[in-house]
Amino acid sequence: MANTALTKNTGRQYPLVLVQDITFGNVADSGVSVVLAKLPRDAIVLSGSLLVTTAFTAGTLSIGYAAAAAAHGAIDATTTGVKALTITGLSYDDTELLIKPSAAQTAGAARLFLTYVMPARANEAQP
Repeated sequence: MANTALTKNTGRQYPLVLVQDITFGNVADSGVSVVLAKLPRDAIVLSGSLLVTTAFTAGTLSIGYAAAAAAHGAIDATTTGVKALTITGLSYDDTELLIKPSAAQTAGAARLFLTYVMPARANEAQP
């Protein structure tokens, strides 16, 4: 059987970037998940990072979807700097992004950066 020709997609889209500030007050209670942001249904995450500007008190912060917030890896936020996220390359039906601390927090600040695209979306056409 011979290969068939592709129907080329001429649509091109700009990536969307979610930026969300987080302080220790948002994650003060140990083990309690908090809604961090909402993404459109079927968004495909391309990249993400957490910029810790003020070190958090103790433990880790887990970022993920639904009850499985911890399933995407724990981030050591007790030191400042850029921390890579492991939730990239996935499309989710659950649109709520959660953050969950493993320990109570009394200090800390960070900024989340999440870059994503939407299937079947186009900002421009390229012949």
